[in-house]
Amino acid sequence: MAMYGILPKEGAEGRYFALKFALWAGMVSISMMFGAFTSAYLVRKPAGNWYEFKLPTAFLFSTIVLLISSVCF
Repeated sequence: MAMYGILPKEGAEGRYFALKFALWAGMVSISMMFGAFTSAYLVRKPAGNWYEFKLPTAFLFSTIVLLISSVCF
């Protein structure tokens, strides 16, 4: 059975580096995807054939709940 909370003394530095590298690689890839979606939105919006629709109020309510829970915890 593996215990993820305890790192062995042998090779712990290498494992720590690998975990830290994976964390940074994930954060960079998520940031790049956010940038790509944002730039696609900014380029596509002025095209003139953008479909406008009204979101239900449940989306606003759930967003507020998520933001409040993020601040509280």
